[in-house]
Amino acid sequence: MKVLIVLPQLRTGGGQKLALDEAVGLSRLPGFEISVLCIGKKEDTIFTRLAEKNSIKVSYIGKSEGVSFSAMHKTTRFIKSEKPDIVHTHLLAMPYTLLAALKYKNIRFFHTIHNVADKEGERMGKLEKYAYCHTNFTPVAISDYCAETVCKFYGLPKERVPVIYNGIDTKRFACVNEYSKRKGRLTIISVGRMQKVKRHTMMTEVFSELVRAGFDAQLIFLGDGELRPQVEDCIKRLGIEDRVFLRGITENVESELNNAHIYFSASEHEGLPLSVLEAMSCGLPVVSFRAGGTVDIVDEHNGILCDTDNKKQLSDALIKMASDSVLREKMSEASLKRSAGYDISKCVDRYAALFEAAVKKKGK
Repeated sequence: MKVLIVLPQLRTGGGQKLALDEAVGLSRLPGFEISVLCIGKKEDTIFTRLAEKNSIKVSYIGKSEGVSFSAMHKTTRFIKSEKPDIVHTHLLAMPYTLLAALKYKNIRFFHTIHNVADKEGERMGKLEKYAYCHTNFTPVAISDYCAETVCKFYGLPKERVPVIYNGIDTKRFACVNEYSKRKGRLTIISVGRMQKVKRHTMMTEVFSELVRAGFDAQLIFLGDGELRPQVEDCIKRLGIEDRVFLRGITENVESELNNAHIYFSASEHEGLPLSVLEAMSCGLPVVSFRAGGTVDIVDEHNGILCDTDNKKQLSDALIKMASDSVLREKMSEASLKRSAGYDISKCVDRYAALFEAAVKKKGK
């Protein structure tokens, strides 16, 4: 079975990570031939190197920033020449395959929705709805919560929206440093691109309240992005340069997580955050907003969830978690148990079964 995975680009991000993990995992299964198509240009990123390391064939359309009808036609010609059985799109790549979906009825198309539907639909909702109603495109939700939003937003019945939970490499993101033995300054950590939706400045402001309350703690941000200067300004304004550290894009994320005590998130919205799953797999309790699919993996046993946008609740939750080492250890154990069910191999097997069923149905 030939599977073509289509991405807008291979920059750092949760959607790209899942797609590359899917590609690598499927390529190791018998009977699958996997390739990746990027609509954009080739860039030197950790995911580009990951694909090369695992001998995944990656092709590039070469689109510059912005909408390009030329890129849509090039993508259509590429799909025609490759003759895949399955085309699986992620993120904003779907519109560039829509023409192919209209032309080639013998190919099955799938699109994984990496967010709650109304947020992804802000940019291409009308195109997606058209695709799901008039072509061979099937939407895939990444959590039960996200599936509910997909059905409601696009007016689809539940049976039209398969749910495949995101997966992580639990062997890489393993708890190798026993939680009870993690000493030193209380370390709070957050992983994610520095963009508006992640709200790094809010996390910094909430953390500063923890410092003012007298806690010997530090906050570590892993990731980079266009809002980094604003985060740096916020740190200076609050006078906590010796407590907040911006480590940028880091390849040994698992090592950083294994030396931390609390995972912290203030995202405005999420799909099913891989960063939270990876933190849980490294034994971290979680403090977060009830953002999207976060509610499907974090509850009162392994974290504290706060009402979205309620900054005071977030501050109170962080202080409560920081104050109680016994609570943190119990939640650490719960995170480990819960994350064990989200290994990437299970995610890959479910995509393989979904694609096999689609090809079998097509052959009837």
